[in-house]
Amino acid sequence: MNIASLAAEQGYPYSAVYAASKAAVVALSEGLSLELAQFGINVRTVLPGQHSTRIFTKIDMAQGEALAPYRAGIEEFFGNNTPTGSDPSVTADVIYQAAVDADPVKVHYHSAPDSTAIPRAKQILGQEGYWREFREFVYGRPSPLWKTLVPAPGDDPVEWSL
Repeated sequence: MNIASLAAEQGYPYSAVYAASKAAVVALSEGLSLELAQFGINVRTVLPGQHSTRIFTKIDMAQGEALAPYRAGIEEFFGNNTPTGSDPSVTADVIYQAAVDADPVKVHYHSAPDSTAIPRAKQILGQEGYWREFREFVYGRPSPLWKTLVPAPGDDPVEWSL
């Protein structure tokens, strides 16, 4: 059982290294799933969406002059994001479901409304159409289509720290 993140599905600004590390977890899980299937070992990866945790208050961020050119963009990006998320128990339930799932082929398990919506949105919009919609969302201009396809991540407050 590996824990990745919704961030593995696309690169968010100001957290590209985090997204890349989570995408690596997904790729590792996929590869191991194929390698270990011959031994009857199922590999799962869970991709949680945004949860009402303190993750954004724990981010190590550059200080001083190095951050100055980015400060406005960071504040705008986080200001455009919803200040709510899902209760972490949502992901605990998905981890349990992944652990007991008898399907030997399934590798990806998404948890939380925003995370479960992303694969469906990519399927409907195609890779490039999805990217265009996601890009507009990141810049604080989500289309009505985006708002329909990708719901808010939950109702519980998230702690932010900039």
